[in-house]
Amino acid sequence: MSRGDQYEPEPPRQLTGLEGFFANTNVALLIFLTICCNIASIFTILGIVGWVTFKDPQAKQNAKTVVIVSAVLVALGILGFIVNLVIGLGTARH
Repeated sequence: MSRGDQYEPEPPRQLTGLEGFFANTNVALLIFLTICCNIASIFTILGIVGWVTFKDPQAKQNAKTVVIVSAVLVALGILGFIVNLVIGLGTARH
């Protein structure tokens, strides 16, 4: 068998930029940043972009986790707003 017939695996890709950040950052830190930055939805947008475009499985999983945590926080905020309206805690009493 000649050397040309043998399968040579590709060298691992060097992760850079946003994909490298999501792949190499601890999930707990990503969740903490998601909670802190949820008002501006920065991590929600970055998580969605990453979930769709990343090739690295670890980065894709971390981006998916960020999107899920962001969705839960948004749902809790909407639920809190609705409960506040129904109970009437935000109304002035004369």
